[in-house]
Amino acid sequence: MIRTAAYILAIDSIEERVESARELQCALRHYSELSDAEIVPAIYWSDFDSVIEFLASNPVIRFSQKYLARCKKGQLCATLSHVKLWQKLLASEHDGAIIFEDDIYISDLESFQHVLEALPEWPDLDFLRIHQYKKFRDAIAASEENGLFVQDPSEWGFATYYISRLGAEKLLQRFQLIDDHVDMIVPVMGRNGNFNIKTVRPLVVEHQEFDGKAADLLTRHSEERSADKLQKAASTIWTSPVLFENKALHDRISGISDRHVPQLLKDGYTTLRGVFDQKELSACRERILQNLILFKNTRPSSSALHLAGFHRFPEL
Repeated sequence: MIRTAAYILAIDSIEERVESARELQCALRHYSELSDAEIVPAIYWSDFDSVIEFLASNPVIRFSQKYLARCKKGQLCATLSHVKLWQKLLASEHDGAIIFEDDIYISDLESFQHVLEALPEWPDLDFLRIHQYKKFRDAIAASEENGLFVQDPSEWGFATYYISRLGAEKLLQRFQLIDDHVDMIVPVMGRNGNFNIKTVRPLVVEHQEFDGKAADLLTRHSEERSADKLQKAASTIWTSPVLFENKALHDRISGISDRHVPQLLKDGYTTLRGVFDQKELSACRERILQNLILFKNTRPSSSALHLAGFHRFPEL
């Protein structure tokens, strides 16, 4: 018997997605094979302070400059959200976790039960793709393998999957350097032979179906209008801004480079240049000069001008 958790990644500032996540949570709690079904807030691109906070608490994560130059904020945040869930799994007592996006529902209750029952028979499995994107379904159905789990031909997609503890450890090691979108890297790892990936043959989960009018699609990104990607809830990834357009934010993230991480881990500090622009620095210097009189109160000597006193005075 293995202990399996269910994590539902939800954008908690969008009520429609939270409601869908709750419906899925209720359905999952009927399966005794799952220890619990927990809704976990996603790292959302519109709250970018949460991104900086997450990266600050994970100094080993860095990015290639090529990736930062082309990625959208939503793509970056989706990757970090999944990293967050792998860390959550390893911090728990579970042997693995099934991770759902918040607009997924179980389309075949009985087959999903079979998937849960089969997981203990695959102790060496790193990753199991549970949601099949429409583009790859014919190839999955045509597999000549026998059994519930078969080789995964998918080139992308992360709507629903199972990850083992060992799989999470491998992914966290690989994602110390992020150079592509999360769902593009994992299939490459599988093809390279160092990551054991399978996919389920039957369709057991689906995106909630689009039930609007044709005119509603005009407000969506062109990537989301095609038949193989059409679903009820519009993705916020495609409509999110390109990270590079926000120069200050881009520079702040890209400033964490290969040379900073080793210094931080070795010495406990590092210097990030370009975090504050010249205007901010000038304002800081001016405020200090205007309040020099306060510095004599931070140390016995009035000439000490010791920086440790900053936290004692609102003016500073």
